[in-house]
Amino acid sequence: TTNDLHSDIAKRVIAAILRCDLSLFISRYEMELLNSVFMVEPSLLHHLRFMVDLSALPKSTIIFDERE
Repeated sequence: TTNDLHSDIAKRVIAAILRCDLSLFISRYEMELLNSVFMVEPSLLHHLRFMVDLSALPKSTIIFDERE
């Protein structure tokens, strides 16, 4: 909601982003929100796609209780 965007937690997150040289994001939506609503410079934000090759993952795994 709009109230969440201006909460104390959101302000702390924005302040932390502004203190960093670069912040990595998986979500393009978050980057666009930071830029359009909070005017965070795009040069401080980098889209880092989730780097998992889904085809390389096993099709099934052993349940936790059966692992050694």
